[in-house]
Amino acid sequence: MKKIIHLLLLTIFIFPIYGQNSDKILDRLKAIKNKDIILYNIDGIDFTSQTFSNNFSKKGLKKIFKKIFN
Repeated sequence: MKKIIHLLLLTIFIFPIYGQNSDKILDRLKAIKNKDIILYNIDGIDFTSQTFSNNFSKKGLKKIFKKIFN
């Protein structure tokens, strides 16, 4: 039982050391901010962030969906 616990602890401490990537993600990250929308790109993958101030209700969500999809 002690051997299993020691092996488990050893595994928990060793994997984070080898799992760290030497690439600098922030060096490859590109971002553009346009009013309340932030566009990100890293390694050819695009994603966005947008903040809405509407209420989290059926009526508020309908306004957001109309704004996004029209």
